[in-house]
Amino acid sequence: MKNTASENFLVFQSLKPQSSSSASNDGSVFDSQGYDELLVISDMGAATGAASTTISVRYSAASDGSSSSALSGASFAAVTSSNDNEIFVGRIDLAKLDPDTQRYLFARAVGDGANAQVYGVSFVALNAKYKPVTQDNTVAFSV
Repeated sequence: MKNTASENFLVFQSLKPQSSSSASNDGSVFDSQGYDELLVISDMGAATGAASTTISVRYSAASDGSSSSALSGASFAAVTSSNDNEIFVGRIDLAKLDPDTQRYLFARAVGDGANAQVYGVSFVALNAKYKPVTQDNTVAFSV
């Protein structure tokens, strides 16, 4: 029996859509165990004034994301008023990560601490090793 698309991938919201001028915001932690690949989708809205926000992915051996480190190469270019209102996509080959130390992933937004930026970050975990995947969110339609 063939599984449907929604049973083969998982959508996870790490940083909920928000307008923030904070110097740093950490997203919810995602357990990457059981997946081969991760798409990181950063939906950047309007930047006000001299806003500059960088989105990166961090990893941890702890399920709460404590003692985290930046995942090398997993960072988008800074978003300012000159390149805002865009969607940025990155890919992580989860098979290359150490499952003992890099299993738990989350997005971090680092802003200038003064000017607001609108953003949200979602992860799409692909190629589930154990199917069917149980979605955290309800599949709204299946045509």
